[in-house]
This record gives sequence, C-alpha cells and structure tokens, in this order.
Amino acid sequence: MARMHPQALLHYQITKQLGKGGMGEVYLARDTQLGREVALKVLPPELANDTERLSRFKQEARAVAALNHPNIVTVHSVETDHDTHFITMELVRGERLTDLITTGGLPIARVLEIAIPLCDAVAAAHQKGITHRDLKPDNIMIDEDGRLKVLDFGIAKVEATPAAEQQGTAETADVVRTPTAAGSLVGTVAYMSPEQAEGKPVGPTSDVFSLGIVLYEMATGQRPFDGDTNISILTAIMRDTPTPVSGSGHRVPSLFDQIIGRCLQKDPADRYPDAGQLRDDLRMLQAQVAPEAVSRRKRVRAGAAIAGVLAIAAVGAAIWLSRQNARVQWARTEALPTIESLLEQTSYLERGTTGWDARDLALKAADIIPDDPALAALQPRLGREVTITTDPPGATIYGAPYTTPDGPWRELGRAPLENIRIPFGSNRIRVELDGHASIVDLRLNSALSDGLWAYTLSRPDELPDGMVRVGGGQRDLRLPGLDHIEPQEIAPFLIDRHEVTNAEYKAFVDAGGYTSPDFWTEPFLDDGRALTFDEAVTRFRDATGQPGPALWEVGDYPEGMDDHPVAGISWYEAAAYAAFVGKSLPTLYHWNQVAETYASGEIIPLSNFSGDGTTPVGSRNALHRNGAQDLAGNVREWCQNANTLDNQRFILGGGWNDNGYAFNDAYAQSPWDRSPTNGVRCMRYLDPADERASLTATIEMPFRDFYAEEPVSDETFEIYLRQFAYDEAPLNARIESEDDFEDWTRQLVTFDAAYGDDERVMAYVFLPKGEAGPYPSVVIFPGSNAIHTESSEGVDGSWFDFLLKSGRAVVLPIYKGTYERGTDLDSDYPEETQFYKEHVVMWAKDLGRTIDYLESREDLDTSGLAYIGLSWGGAMGAIMPAVESRIRCNVLVVAGFCFQRALPEVDQLTYAPRVTQPTVMINGEFDFFFPIETSQKPLHDLLGTPEEHKKYVVFPGSHSIPRTGMIRETLGWLDRHQKPGG
Repeated sequence: MARMHPQALLHYQITKQLGKGGMGEVYLARDTQLGREVALKVLPPELANDTERLSRFKQEARAVAALNHPNIVTVHSVETDHDTHFITMELVRGERLTDLITTGGLPIARVLEIAIPLCDAVAAAHQKGITHRDLKPDNIMIDEDGRLKVLDFGIAKVEATPAAEQQGTAETADVVRTPTAAGSLVGTVAYMSPEQAEGKPVGPTSDVFSLGIVLYEMATGQRPFDGDTNISILTAIMRDTPTPVSGSGHRVPSLFDQIIGRCLQKDPADRYPDAGQLRDDLRMLQAQVAPEAVSRRKRVRAGAAIAGVLAIAAVGAAIWLSRQNARVQWARTEALPTIESLLEQTSYLERGTTGWDARDLALKAADIIPDDPALAALQPRLGREVTITTDPPGATIYGAPYTTPDGPWRELGRAPLENIRIPFGSNRIRVELDGHASIVDLRLNSALSDGLWAYTLSRPDELPDGMVRVGGGQRDLRLPGLDHIEPQEIAPFLIDRHEVTNAEYKAFVDAGGYTSPDFWTEPFLDDGRALTFDEAVTRFRDATGQPGPALWEVGDYPEGMDDHPVAGISWYEAAAYAAFVGKSLPTLYHWNQVAETYASGEIIPLSNFSGDGTTPVGSRNALHRNGAQDLAGNVREWCQNANTLDNQRFILGGGWNDNGYAFNDAYAQSPWDRSPTNGVRCMRYLDPADERASLTATIEMPFRDFYAEEPVSDETFEIYLRQFAYDEAPLNARIESEDDFEDWTRQLVTFDAAYGDDERVMAYVFLPKGEAGPYPSVVIFPGSNAIHTESSEGVDGSWFDFLLKSGRAVVLPIYKGTYERGTDLDSDYPEETQFYKEHVVMWAKDLGRTIDYLESREDLDTSGLAYIGLSWGGAMGAIMPAVESRIRCNVLVVAGFCFQRALPEVDQLTYAPRVTQPTVMINGEFDFFFPIETSQKPLHDLLGTPEEHKKYVVFPGSHSIPRTGMIRETLGWLDRHQKPGG
C-alpha cells in the first residue's frame, strides 16, 4: 500500500510530492513563516532509524550547504519534526536536462552554454572535497530564468567523512543509493565511471567521467555506453571506446571530441583531474565556436555599471559618459590591435614579455569592454587558464616573464587560485608564505601542459641546505632520440639548487675521499676489464699529480674560484662525491623533470655557453623547475644511467665550451673522461624505496651519425621507388561539403584511394576570396597532432591564412592514419616495421592521388605546386618530394632527420639525397626534437637540391619559430620558386 505523504512539517504546509529517490522523498511546500515556496527533502520514517541512512542524509545537507554557488541548489536548513528528518531547499522551477535533450542532440553552442556552468558548479564541489557521484541529466535543471542548477547530492562523497570507500561487487539495480559498504554499487548505472561500477573508491575524476557521458548525450541525443540490461551497460563502460561525436554524424570541432575523449578514459589518471580543468577547455572551445556566449557571462557586471551611471546627476553622467566613450574608443581602436600585434610578434611558446604585456592590456580592456566579442576571441590566444594550489594553502602567487628575472612581478592572488590565465610559453612563478621557504619556479604553459600547478611548501629547517624539493609524477625523456622511451613514475625528490662547487668538493678531498674505498661503490670497468680501487684512483690526479679534479693543482682549486662549479671530474669521482654527502647522481628522469628542455629557447640565452670558462653558480639567472639553476651550460652534469655504447654514462646540459643546443642533447661519454667541462649536481630520494631499477637502467640510445651512413645505390633506390607506383584509375571525386569563412572558402572533397577496394581519401581545399583563379596551389603535410586528433573539422585554415591571403589555394589531404582515417598508428616516430613502412607508402600514394585530383580542376594551377611540411611533415619532406616529381618547391618548417630508424625502403636517409627541388628549411636554434648539429644541418646538407637552390634559416627558439618570420621566409621562397603557370 502506498504511504500517504505528510500534510505539514513544522511551519511548512506540504502541497504535493515532486519526486522520490533512494535517499528521500521531495515535496513542494509553503513556508508559512516567510511566505515562500520551498522544496522539502524528507527521509522516510522507516529509514530514520537506520543510523547509516540518517548519517548520509545529513551529510547531503552539510555538503550542499557548504557550497555557495549560483548553479547549485541552495539548502536553507536541516530540521526535525518529531521523528521526521528533512532538508529545506530552494524550489527550482523549470525543466530537467533530460527533457531538453532532443533526439538528434543539441547544437554545439547550446551544449557549451549548459556544460560550462555545469562543470563550474561541479568544480566548486570538488574544491570543497565533495564528489557528487550521481551526475546525470535527471539531476540537472534549467530554471525559468535559464539558469542551470545541479540537484541531489544524496550520495555525495565528502573527503572529510571518516567512512572509507570499500571495494565490492556491483549490483544490477538501475539506481542504488545504499550506504557504501562492501558488495554495493552507488550511483546510476548508465552514468558511472569504471571505478564506480567496480565499487572502488572514487574522487573528482569519477565525476569527470560522468560529465563526459552527459556531454556526449547532449551533443548526440544518445549515451556513449548503452545496452539492453544494466549488466550490458556496465560491460560497455568497462570495455568499450565510444564512437567520437564527429564520427556519429554530428558536426563538432575536433577539440570537442578530444575533450570528451579525455573525460571518458578508463584510467582515472588519464582524465581531467577535476571539473575545473574540463570547464577551462570548454571555455576555450566556446571562445572559438560561439564568442558571443563568452560575453554573456559578464552582463551582470555591465548592468551594475549602467545602474551606477543612472544614479549620477545629469551633468556628472554626461562627463562620465564622455570619458567612458573615450575609454571604449581606446580599448577597441588601440588596445585590441596592440594585443593582436603583440601576439603576432613571437611564437606562442616563446612569448616572454610580449605575452605578459598582452595579458596586462587585455585585463585593462576587459574592465572597459567586458562584453566585446573581439576581446573574447583573443582570450584563448593570450594563454591557458590554470589552477594554482599550495600546501599549506594561502600562499601569495606572483608571475613574471621568464626573460625578465628581476621582474616586474605581477601579484596574481592567494592560493588556491582557480582559472587564472597565464601567458603561453615560459614563465616565472613565485610562491611565498610566511614561515616557509619561498619557491621560484619555471612553468611552461602550453595547450598540452598540465593545468593544475600544485606546490608543496617547506619550512626552512625541513630542507637540506642548497637543495630544492621537486614534485613527482609521470616523466618522459624530453631528449632527442630518447623521447620514445616509456615514461616512468617518479616520487617527489630533492635536488641541488646549483652544481657542486669547488669549495664543496674540497671537503671531500680533505676528508680523504680519494683514499677511502667506502665511497667508491661502483665497479671500475675499462674496455671490459675490471680494475681494483688502487688501480683506478691513480687515474684521478690533478695537474700536479695529487688526488683531485684534473684542473686543480696541489690538491686545491685556483684562488677566487670557491663558488665556481667543480670541473674536470670523471663519472666515478662524481658518484663517489655523491656517496660522501649521502646523495645520489640524478637519473635521466629526475634530471629531465627539473631541466624542462622544452623551454630551451628561453633558458639557453640566460645560460653560460660563453666559451670563456665557468661562472659562479647561480649568477646567470637561468632558472629551471622549482628553483634549480644552471642545468643548462656552465658545466655538464653526470647522471646515473649508462647507455648501450661501451658503458658510457650520460652527462647532460652542455657546458661553458659547448654550443647552446647541447642543453637538448642526450649526450654520453666514457665514465673515465675528465674534460674541463665535466661537473656534477646531486639529488636525494625522500624514501630509499623510490630508487627503482627502472629509473637507473641502461638506456638504449638510437643516435645516428647521418654523415657517416651511406645512402643506397641508385639501382636499389629505383627498386624502392616502385613500391609507390599505382595504376591510373578514375577518381570518382565529389565535393562533400563547403564552408564559408571571411576570407576563404573550405571544401571537403573525397576521391578513390590508390589502395584498398573501397578506400576513399579525404582532402580539404581552401580557396581564397577576392582572387580570380586558377590559383597557385600548395599541398600541406601536417604535424603529428594529426595522428592524435580524431576529427579534422577544426582545421579552419587559420594557421596558413597568410597563404590564402597571398592568393594561393591550400590543400590538406587527410593522410592514412590521421584524423578520421586513424589506424593503430600512435606516433610519428619511424620504426623498423612493416606497419610503419606500409603507412609511408600509403602517405605517398595519398599525396599522389591528391595531386591527381588537383590536376583535374580548372580553378587550380599545379604547374608550380609547392609542398609545405610542418614538424612531422617537415621530416617527411625528406621523402615525399623525392617520390612525387610533380612537386616543384618545398618549405620545411621545424624539420630534421629523426634518430629512430625505419626499414631502408622508407628511411629518410634513403630519399633525402634524391630530393632535388628548391627547398628552404626554417628552424629553431634550440629545437628539442631536431637538434641543430645532429639533425637539422645533416638534413639540409644531404638534400640533393643544388646549393644555389636551397636555404637554411635559423631563428632563436626551440621547436617553434616566430610567425612573422615563418610568413616572411615562406612567402619569399614561394614568390621566388613556385612560378605558377610555368
């Protein structure tokens, strides 16, 4: 028999039941004291005696009451009438999101309008340590004013709650809101994360998974994981990868697919860490697809300004409006163009002072024209929004360009700081809290970097003198030739702020370090022969025959060199000194964690590569992670790991007599080497168990000396060339769609591939407006992001707009393994496999069929066809022009030889000498993927192009170049060599 609902509770007159769930029944009621309608959530009497249920019921009230957010339902009070416990909440009138989602899904702009405040609300809960655990369209409402509200925190997990999550076996009920005990499942099956479905502990990343499902459903009208039963749904969640939104027939930007893909990763560590970073990326996407929606977030602020104007006397108002109009005029006609100009001056990874100047100007403009769509459209280019936290909280955060170590510093606020926009590129971040050691950190902010910057502060007496604390995490090796090696998990550790100085090393010498075997724990190996301690130490003598570094005399360093780094020591001496001070040599992973070689373009100019000898440690302001200094230049630094070449040991960073690009090189040499550039920096594990064999293991190094390798003979090359041949066949081409942009038109075309029975090639053809055809044509080979991006929809022509504005047509083939034509290919690194070889052959055939198609169109002129390759495409510029003779000239942007080998049939070195077209290479001086001496210059030198028809341009920077420089060099080269119509 159905239970009758109560007529009244205390001074609340109940009208009707609104809903019912496992944690309570919701009623519409009138508060007779305040004369307002409210919602009451009542714990049924039969559950009130259940201590666990009652505790969880009150937990919801506490959790929601702690959240003061406009998009979260407001809790007014928790009350009891005799044995009936209930929560009073604001009454939300409107529609549930479930009822708003149409069969085919919502437009992307509407999805973002809903999703951003939704994620903002969930992010606020995550900041309070609250995980919702039941995010679904039924628990999301849009009220009568269009405002989103998140409901039902009845099964929320609060970190402060003592009860711990326990792992259990999932039940099959659709919605189960029981206490979190062993053998239970909490939440709604269709919106669960894999860990939630297994009954495992959950946190914010579980909510992120649920949000990904909601986003997918909003965009498509269907859930990504479905089934006929709860068991089949759970199986899909645990096992299946859903079809991308763009792959299900919906037109969405590629970034939207990437965002949902990251949300729906099976491993929580691969998702957004919380809803805040998800919201940030959605905002970035909104600024691209619906900039007018960005401005609406600030209308309340604008309305308040207008109300203030109306309150001013008429004369005062006129003056104010006159001044305001002048300010608006300044913001729109001066500030915005200046911001645009600043952003164009440098590549986005190396903005430096211009990035901060643009940010400062944008903040001033936002105070004047907060709703301006042009300003909103600039925001994503200014930098990425990040969240900065400190432990303990409350530290003051300052920011500055990396290139100005003495400031000025901008005070950013007190931690935690949410969604604060930091310029792209290398920045200095200063963290200060009374009673704690300050941290000055290098932070590289890019679209691929982590958006959560967390700092652990230590009291001065908690850190050993001269050492800094570095956070842990997954660490890959950002060194050319080693960047394919599997990342390793490292724990937080300590590392010397500076290199070991002469004065510090002298303590080791004076303590008898060269006579005590206790510190020399590594076996002495020379050309496969083991040496005794006595035999080995005779090799470690100074210039006068006394024990000590090679550059010392009579067991001492030169006068006045106390604070210079010790130099002229072997790897064995470095390891012995580390043992003497109770430390270790850093592994490649630890050294790389601190060095941040991706910021080399800004680190190297501040470092000591002078060629004039060492400088005092810390005197050059070359900052690395967490306050460490001078990992680049001054002296090379011995590391723990050996490589596979004669037990050589890695010695990284380059030294005072090296070229600057040595900072990026994975260099190794004999452990006996005592060159005047060899020094040491030590580290210390916080827990001895953190020193694992996988971190200290020998590294296989795929370095190649391209000058020493012999290309194949012409006869062999002709045999290799045959693999790219294909029979002439009808293209069966058609234009699938056409999109109109301000200065150009984009056509999506398809045509039959040169392989596979039903294989079709996609290509985007961009045509300039305001110009009469036929258009000189350029074919693009993209960077490796094309491999990792599932949809090409976001390719809008913006990065090569200068080509279109110059009157050229640009064509981007969707090569096999990229974008919608993705395969199991997951890297652009060459491999000695048939799989990689087959892909290179398909890429060349895709290029060939694309040119076939271009030749079939009267509005395109291919007589001077140009090839432009970017990064991966630049590397492929060593192959594609040699295969395809219809290409007339080449522009290779940030290009070079790859150190990884491919089978000789598709190796770069096989084809580079057969590239004969006019070719310009445009590179960064400190490129961390393609080092200048060992990768860039060999490619340039070994191209078969006559010297008078090839050019090599190097800009300051790393794996990027200033946009203005790229435009100037590219257009100059095409104007000279493309020669359309010839």
